[in-house]
Amino acid sequence: MDVVDRGNDRIQKFDSNGKFVTAWGSHGTANGQLNKIQDIGVYPCGHNLYVADSGNNRIQMFDSNGKFLRKWGSNGTGSGQFYYPEGIGVDSRQGNVYVADTGNNRIQLFNDYGKFNTTWGSPGTANGQFNKIKDTGHLKGNSNAICPFNSQSPANLSVRLDGLIYFR
Repeated sequence: MDVVDRGNDRIQKFDSNGKFVTAWGSHGTANGQLNKIQDIGVYPCGHNLYVADSGNNRIQMFDSNGKFLRKWGSNGTGSGQFYYPEGIGVDSRQGNVYVADTGNNRIQLFNDYGKFNTTWGSPGTANGQFNKIKDTGHLKGNSNAICPFNSQSPANLSVRLDGLIYFR
């Protein structure tokens, strides 16, 4: 199990019995360093981990042992740029990474190596518009189940195993 340790700008990994395995990350802007982690997305088979490195306005990708692999994004409003990304949804069947780009009130879609594909959403209250997208749901097991919706605003993103995308 991978745990976001936001106050220490690191990820901690534990086994199924709660025994500490390893940790990685430290405060900063260099590759592998983090600033205000908001969310992680993990491929169900545990190969790669994606981190919403919100304070650095980027996504970082690590292997299951915490080795830095790549990063993408920068501060801005253009395609592939972020303004405080706070959530990640991973669809391993399609090789997609969905990023809740909170400050820009949109969802951005990338392949699993960070290549930009598309974006949708804009600020507002109408259907398809957002006001502070915050978090993502995570795929659970081998079913089409998604995390329960408990938000009063369209704040969370969930990706089902069948590829359907839900906003909460």
